[in-house]
Amino acid sequence: MFKQSIVKIFAIVAIVVSSLGLLTSALGIFMFPTSPDSGTFFIGIATWGLFLWASILSLQLCKSYTLYETEYKRVGIAVYSILFAFILYFFFGIIAGLVVSVIITGRVWALKSNYDDWNEKTKRRSSKIVLTKNEESTTSEDSITT
Repeated sequence: MFKQSIVKIFAIVAIVVSSLGLLTSALGIFMFPTSPDSGTFFIGIATWGLFLWASILSLQLCKSYTLYETEYKRVGIAVYSILFAFILYFFFGIIAGLVVSVIITGRVWALKSNYDDWNEKTKRRSSKIVLTKNEESTTSEDSITT
């Protein structure tokens, strides 16, 4: 349930579902422009936009990063929460809420930024090691030739 391939497939499904939620909220504004509930549609657009962003970040994490099993579980829970929110929205008309979308997006974004920071630090360290090795090999070659 929380394996990389399964989470990746459900992340793609979450992207499609979030796009549908965003589209239906946007259509609601154009279909009912003077409705007193039109503010709800704007909240729906923000909510589904954040869910779409979280889904895309989840897919990026599954495709481009080597995660630990616990991180796949975190990403999987976020993706499954997005799908559950869509089911509530589609069948019962309940918008999951802006707060929930911010929390889910924040969790996925924090996980991705942690991995980005770690990769950046690792690249800097490895470039320093390569530079140090090159300097050592240059100095040893100089001493041999003299």
